[in-house]
Amino acid sequence: MLTRIFEKLYQTYLTDCFGAAASDIRRMYDRWSKNFVEAIEPSLALYDLDRASAKVSDPAIQGRINELKAYVQYLKLYEAHLEQNTAASYETLVNFTLSIHHLRLVHTHALVNLYLPLPKGYQREKDKNKLQKKYSTIKPLQPSEINSEFARSLRTAIPEVKSSIFTPELTALVHIGNPKPVVAQFINSQNRYDFFCPEQKTFVVKAGSTKATNIYVLNERNDTVF
Repeated sequence: MLTRIFEKLYQTYLTDCFGAAASDIRRMYDRWSKNFVEAIEPSLALYDLDRASAKVSDPAIQGRINELKAYVQYLKLYEAHLEQNTAASYETLVNFTLSIHHLRLVHTHALVNLYLPLPKGYQREKDKNKLQKKYSTIKPLQPSEINSEFARSLRTAIPEVKSSIFTPELTALVHIGNPKPVVAQFINSQNRYDFFCPEQKTFVVKAGSTKATNIYVLNERNDTVF
């Protein structure tokens, strides 16, 4: 019952807010909630938003998509910083985060002061006056600037790839090791999930992907049983 109510509300929200682009926004939101694919996600989201943007001309809808473009650019810079972990990647991320503060997409103060990972040996400026002077030069990004950033990111985005979701019925199985099921650890590669069934019973495995995925079930001797 609750699932049906949620589905109706969810679809109404998407249609009312995004019109003809609803299916593209839903594809992105569904992936974020069910199968967020970490470093590869910004590129997938760029493609979704590019398709969405091309389907509508309503300025209000374009405005909502524009804000999502800004958020995806933040994700892109965040994932890049996790990979590079340099002073340059950190400063770029912080500056962009501050430039979209007016959009209220992220918790700017908490991210900049507490949560964004610092590069090794990086010393954050503690003098409030110096920080204020430094950050006062960062202006709020305008929609046209967000679109320009988006276009640059789209040109360098990796090709669309397949991503898999794996959800065993955990009430019947005991999970062993990492990664935990639901989110695939690798893209276009083999993902292995180890588990055992403590007693003889029936269990359900749901698996899917954006493209064809081969699924194998092996026993403890690595023999393929399915």
